[in-house]
Amino acid sequence: MKKIGFKTNNGFVFENKGSIMYCKANINYTKLFFNGGRKIVVVKSIKEVEEILSDRNFCRIHKSIIINVSEVTKFNHKESLIIMSDGSEHKIARRRKMIFMENFDIV
Repeated sequence: MKKIGFKTNNGFVFENKGSIMYCKANINYTKLFFNGGRKIVVVKSIKEVEEILSDRNFCRIHKSIIINVSEVTKFNHKESLIIMSDGSEHKIARRRKMIFMENFDIV
């Protein structure tokens, strides 16, 4: 798998796309959270990060959050809450629920 180079204030960080758990917007910066608890801040807007991660494994669930759907362990439909494999919880926007659910085979 090809690594992605993320520009930070100190240079570049190279990571596998699959190691990203989720991304959180912070104005014109985006904080990326990785497996194992590591995190970095990149000099890109959430929209730019979304374009880089534009494949089926990633889903924008809110104006400020992109998640790796392979790291989702639970979805509480009543509270619109997604729980990730690291235990973090993220609210999903009402209008993005259907797009999120399309990533899963429901039995």
